[in-house]
Amino acid sequence: MINFRSITLLLSILAFFNIVASAQVEQPKPKELSTFAPANPQQGDAYFPKRLANKNVAAILIMNKAGLAVNQTFYNTEGWPEKMETGSQVITYHYAPDKKRIKTNNEYVYDLDAKGNITQYWQEDRYGNTLYKTVNSYDDKGNLIRSEKFKRGQVKKGQFALRPTTTTHYKYDDKNRKIAELGAAYEYNYSYEVLADKLIVSVVKGKEKFSAYTYDKNGVFTDYKFFKYGNTTTHYENTYNSAGLLLTQTVTSTQPGDNTTKAYVITYRDGKVESPDTDQLEFMDPKKSNNVYTQATTKFSAQDGFFEKGVLNGPGFMSKNGMQYKGNFVNGKLSGFGQTHLPVGDKRITFGLFENGLLNGYGFVVSGSKVVEAGIYKNGKLVKNLDQDLLSRKATMTCEGNCTDGFGLKKDSGTLTYSFFEGGNAVGPYFIMKDNKMIQYGAKTKDFHFLEGVVNGNYYFGLWNTKKGKAKIVKKTAQGLEAGIIQDGTFVKKYEVVLK
Repeated sequence: MINFRSITLLLSILAFFNIVASAQVEQPKPKELSTFAPANPQQGDAYFPKRLANKNVAAILIMNKAGLAVNQTFYNTEGWPEKMETGSQVITYHYAPDKKRIKTNNEYVYDLDAKGNITQYWQEDRYGNTLYKTVNSYDDKGNLIRSEKFKRGQVKKGQFALRPTTTTHYKYDDKNRKIAELGAAYEYNYSYEVLADKLIVSVVKGKEKFSAYTYDKNGVFTDYKFFKYGNTTTHYENTYNSAGLLLTQTVTSTQPGDNTTKAYVITYRDGKVESPDTDQLEFMDPKKSNNVYTQATTKFSAQDGFFEKGVLNGPGFMSKNGMQYKGNFVNGKLSGFGQTHLPVGDKRITFGLFENGLLNGYGFVVSGSKVVEAGIYKNGKLVKNLDQDLLSRKATMTCEGNCTDGFGLKKDSGTLTYSFFEGGNAVGPYFIMKDNKMIQYGAKTKDFHFLEGVVNGNYYFGLWNTKKGKAKIVKKTAQGLEAGIIQDGTFVKKYEVVLK
């Protein structure tokens, strides 16, 4: 894959306040700031499922500023998460019938009381041993007043048991706002002040001012100041939709590593998809957006490729709404060969022939290093399955699957080619591997050949119109990129390249 784009302390402190940006999906609704209690902590960890009040939400995908997925969570009809996909794992949630016990497939277990408070949670290893455990106590108002942590350790040779490590106590005022957090070796005290339409929560550690949090009139966390090393300021800007679901969060900090931008793509059960992105492209050079190879962005997407009339027309790349697209574009949509990829969960990659952004014709899907689906598609849906021979491991010395009239893996002198075959000839989308590395992929039809990869020692990305004998292509050299055509079998520079 060509990548043409260079695409801590704060988080540990925010853990005291239990402010986890990626989990904040519904806008708080305080009656008034003078009684708003934002700091009443709910103990848990990153895998604890947050139930949504909105039962129409089917999934929420979080993407970065470049438009690529960071994680995605799927919800059932009761608003409980069923599965969360990240770039490294898939976490599934299993609920007891009364919802008072929740277990994840990565061995986290949570016990809840009738009010939904976590009474205890722990992590088990694959043998059922508890490695870490937290036990919580609450008052009759539902405020957490005590949290005790345990860790598995050796008590004597060959014997292990949970041993207490830390205990934290919490105190509250008559408005149920946390005013003190007490540990064995530390003490934090909290005070609340309403100034105009803002709530300022100040934190003192011992006798020293430690930090300050600001909430707007809607109870949305907007600013953070940390005072230990000199007024580090972080600003949070959140936007919500009409249903109170978080759409964007931008974090701007004097600590560069804390700067982040996230957007939330919401899929509803009624089929509607809501994204905060816009289609208004901003080009690197606004005067050079036609008949040129360049880069353009929207609010939450990134595009590289051949542009005509201000949109992708020709070979290019696009990341948008969590997905990554690569191939040939016509008026901004995949047409001809295309590849799509969602970089979370099982990271399925689809290779196929597209029309107006939808699979139409031959296509196959790779998960990990295995083909899991192959056949003929119509308007994005599989209508004819051609992967039976490959999935059933039908094989000869030179082929796995069907390398005559079907889909298969053809073996030739250490080179492996996944492709569709008609009369023994490769047709449609394909990819080629050698020495366990992908060296080329693309698609062949009677009219065109699209490829990315190495040809005669050079790296190309582009489209050959074999019917007309023309090509629009990018060549990668030691000096950078060159965009042009193939003329009499030779690459000729033709298009201006406008990149960073």
